Amino acid sequence: MISMKLSGISRFAFLAALCVVLFCLDLIRAQNEESPPSLTEPQGSPTPQSSTDTQSSTDAQTSPAPQSSTEAHAPATLQRSSETRSATVQKTAATNEDFGIGRFSKLPFSLSASVQGGYDDNVLTSTNPHGSLFTSGNVGLGYQFGSPRTRLTLSAGAGLTYYFDRPGNSQFDENALLDFSLSHKATPRLTLAAALHISYQVEPDFNYNVGPNRRTGNYFYTDDKFSVTYLWAPRFSTLTSYSPSIVRYDKAAVASIEDRFENTFGNEFRFLSWPATTLVAEYRYEVINYDSSSRDSNTHFVLAGFDHNFNP
Repeated sequence: MISMKLSGISRFAFLAALCVVLFCLDLIRAQNEESPPSLTEPQGSPTPQSSTDTQSSTDAQTSPAPQSSTEAHAPATLQRSSETRSATVQKTAATNEDFGIGRFSKLPFSLSASVQGGYDDNVLTSTNPHGSLFTSGNVGLGYQFGSPRTRLTLSAGAGLTYYFDRPGNSQFDENALLDFSLSHKATPRLTLAAALHISYQVEPDFNYNVGPNRRTGNYFYTDDKFSVTYLWAPRFSTLTSYSPSIVRYDKAAVASIEDRFENTFGNEFRFLSWPATTLVAEYRYEVINYDSSSRDSNTHFVLAGFDHNFNP
């Protein structure tokens, strides 16, 4: 067993060393390709001298010695070196300018923050109003992902509100929110989708008709929807959905009346009558079960309408 492990380690070490050697050779080759050409030019065949240029041995001895090829090309060498330095300085300056502009890679998410303040003349929403100054801060996070078949959107936020003069033990209100949606095209005909809304807050939300229309303490609420869309024909499709909903209040007095669990099943029939208009007929069945209250109910819905895109 030890010999097998050592042989495996040796092979791994050999491969690692080979990779390092190949990397070094490639680096040397790249540096050689980027290096400037040799400054010394090859010497050509000697140019024959004319008879008028021929001098006597005495004149040759007294005349100054001819310059070597390196000395002859010294001005050209200095000129090329100066041009190289100038190009390098210009490239460095351009790079510094790019950094100064602030060209960074785009973040895959977005962040937001806000701070606000004001005055609430009835902080408890009661028949005996009491006013107080307040200040609140909120932070938010958003993320989006898209591909030809899948779309994902995520939005989350949290906030805190402080009341300077509110009766009671707590001077703070906490709020949190999470929205999530996902759509995936499994086949050219079949599309799966999910949408989740989760919140924990104190103010009543009239968009969802959760509970009382006044402040009754913090509560947890979720309203979700899972759907399947299938294209039966080029102009006819169906959308089958299931929507669960949960309501939970912190205060026991309110929870005994409002806490419940809702289940809604639905099916839409969609017919594309015109390129921008779709006729819709829908049936829903809703079941509401209260935790303590005897207000359970079963409801049937029959809906009809149309969807029109005014800006196709």
